[in-house]
Amino acid sequence: MYPLICVKLKGGLGNQLFQYAAARALAYKTGSVIIDTTHYEDDYSARVIGLSYFKIKASILPNNFIAKIFKNGSGINLFLSALGFF
Repeated sequence: MYPLICVKLKGGLGNQLFQYAAARALAYKTGSVIIDTTHYEDDYSARVIGLSYFKIKASILPNNFIAKIFKNGSGINLFLSALGFF
């Protein structure tokens, strides 16, 4: 099984690029990267997701995807199976 690196973005474009680069470095050889954007869904967040303008090798999770999975109590196994790791 390949490692899965999940990065929760927070901050402006510079911070987003750094967070993505750090996640890519961790997953360089065999891992894959997924991006959690729940921080930007809050009403008080004045920032936007800037990584969508770049060609990145990562999957961006849909709105509240992680929260919905753990709300149902199904745990991490369902999360990984939804991504195709099982």
